[in-house]
Amino acid sequence: MHTLSTQDLQALTARLKRPPNTLEHALAATLYSEHCSYRSSKELLKTFGADLRGSGGVVDLGGGLGAAFKIESHNHPSFLNPYAGAATGLGGVQRDILSLGAKPLACFALLRCPDTGAHYQEALEGFNAYAHHTHTQNLGCESGFSVGFTHNVVVNAFCVGLVLLEHKVQAHAKAGGAFVLLGRAAEGVGVDGACMSSQELNAHSTQSNIPTGDPQTQAKLIDACLEIYTQIGVLGAQDLGAGGLGVACVEMAMRGGVGAVLELDKVPCAKKLEPMEILLNETQERMLLCISPQNLEKVLQTAAKHGLNAHALGTATIEPIFKALYANQELAHLPLPLTPPPTPLNPKQDLSLTSPLVELTSLPPAKIWLPQIQKHLCIALASSTPSALQEPKEDSKNVCYRAYQQLQDMGAKVLSFSDSINLGAMDQHGAWVLSQMCLGLKETHQELGVPFISGNVSLNNATSGANSIPPTLAIVAVGVI
Repeated sequence: MHTLSTQDLQALTARLKRPPNTLEHALAATLYSEHCSYRSSKELLKTFGADLRGSGGVVDLGGGLGAAFKIESHNHPSFLNPYAGAATGLGGVQRDILSLGAKPLACFALLRCPDTGAHYQEALEGFNAYAHHTHTQNLGCESGFSVGFTHNVVVNAFCVGLVLLEHKVQAHAKAGGAFVLLGRAAEGVGVDGACMSSQELNAHSTQSNIPTGDPQTQAKLIDACLEIYTQIGVLGAQDLGAGGLGVACVEMAMRGGVGAVLELDKVPCAKKLEPMEILLNETQERMLLCISPQNLEKVLQTAAKHGLNAHALGTATIEPIFKALYANQELAHLPLPLTPPPTPLNPKQDLSLTSPLVELTSLPPAKIWLPQIQKHLCIALASSTPSALQEPKEDSKNVCYRAYQQLQDMGAKVLSFSDSINLGAMDQHGAWVLSQMCLGLKETHQELGVPFISGNVSLNNATSGANSIPPTLAIVAVGVI
């Protein structure tokens, strides 16, 4: 599944002045995937100021305290393996928050399934178990049921955490910094996960390559990273999610305007893995830190104290080149930045399409007392109605205003939104829904003046060219009293 389009391959070959080798091709295809690059949606997301860094955003709560939060989708994995998909969906968004320097505080789920049967129950159990074992307050679940989710589901996970603004972390690398990998040993699973999650599912899609979670290790990872951030300091941090080590390292380097050299044979592995598996596998509960070399021993000692693997893997370089080595042999040599051109959309409304009704159990707004600043943190969720299929602009505005109004009714000052856009096949109507939905979010941002500091887009939630899910927009509003 690591396959560049003919056009992308020709462009990369021209840039390299040679054809990419197998490892370079696979890494580029992963970086260019919709899941990693947002190539179909990023220009639309920019119109309403959405943060495209991937790790979430931070709002100032006052008193030197910030709230980091994000809502994230994990639809394809959760359709194939509902328990593991929902669990690792929460684990991933927790690490997004952690990569900003924040300690996960509270979470909730948004689930859309065909009914209350095994798929729904397993997804809910996976989410709840992961929240419990990572000591994260579980605010509940908004559940929706419709035949429209028979051939793919929507599993969104929200997490909010707290960070002292003086200890806020950036997801970038700095030249001269050392890369250190913390967490589980690589297991070789999910090597094509980013590409799989960017495409429609088919009859050959199976759960065999879906990573599983280890929340006990996640709890250790959270504690170790927070201690490293506050007691030692880091230059940057990023979680390992889609595309594994390769994508995390390249993205950190690109954000910092630097290059990177990775020694793949220094990555701890649970079994014998090939270099491509080491670079791109999606084993969960791992973080990549960029640190000052003089702090390396302290970081390794702190990780060991928490019972974690920690290994120095390479260096951030001034020259903007990504190099992957194995046994002192250079296996990849790619110039940075390595980003694809936007995918042009051809939007056109199809008035013949109808959306099935969704039986919805809403999640009430939450209020969490923060003794550090003597304020309540307030969180509200709102989501799409079936009208989103033919009236996506109006529906997206309505969703934002409903989340906003819930906090207003509590007496809270609304600080920010986080959005999750979940759509089906990117045919002409799907492209029209996406463009109109983003237009509605743009108008809402202009009318309310509330920023979108984090978000997510999940496209091609369909099976074999048909059976697209009903358009599902989730908006989370965060504020304080």
